[in-house]
Amino acid sequence: MRNKVIEEYQQRLEKDPDNLNLRETLVETYFWNGLKEKAIQESYIILATHSFRQLKEFDTAQKDLLSLIDSLYLYSTYFRQMAGRSTALRGEASAALSSYTDALNQAKRFEEQLRVAAERGQTVPIPEKRRPPGDPPQPGRKTRPNHRDHR
Repeated sequence: MRNKVIEEYQQRLEKDPDNLNLRETLVETYFWNGLKEKAIQESYIILATHSFRQLKEFDTAQKDLLSLIDSLYLYSTYFRQMAGRSTALRGEASAALSSYTDALNQAKRFEEQLRVAAERGQTVPIPEKRRPPGDPPQPGRKTRPNHRDHR
């Protein structure tokens, strides 16, 4: 009789292998009939199936969170690169600001020279052009006559 019951449970499990209630009944049947090794093996199957179901439920329930974690992982490289790039850009911006400040100061000095030259009736100076190092000087006048002197 017990073999017939065990066979029936096994046949039902072949049709529905994920039926944990039936597997638990089979474990109890094995155990009470002295088939402890089979009971232990069947218990492992129950544990594995239950664990798989829990993970599947977690994946389903936390789909948005897992998607966000995946996205953050993918973007982490981008964000690290941006930190380095921003440091480089900060250096470029600092150099550009320094050049602009120098040019602005030169313009102010030149405007002051123009004002002083106009007040004194002197020839108006021509602004100096910065040349890259190694560039030969351009021939030409360094000053031009004040327009007021030619009236």
